[in-house]
Amino acid sequence: PPAEPERPQLSLVGVVAGISGGFAVFLNVTTHDIIRLKLGEGHDGWILRSVKGREAVLEKNHKTAVIGLPTPEEVQK
Repeated sequence: PPAEPERPQLSLVGVVAGISGGFAVFLNVTTHDIIRLKLGEGHDGWILRSVKGREAVLEKNHKTAVIGLPTPEEVQK
């Protein structure tokens, strides 16, 4: 079988961080579905561990992936 991707197949669309928690909104780059995760929720085995500023941190099998919001230059491409 093909190896699993080392990083989630997600692009960050937005984050909301608050005192009692937060959530992140992603675009699945494969299916183009919108994925909304609260802290502690997961998608394809990746668990949302934190949101802050312009980034979300996900974890799977003791691996961490930090996904940032795209810069305006990246959005224009």
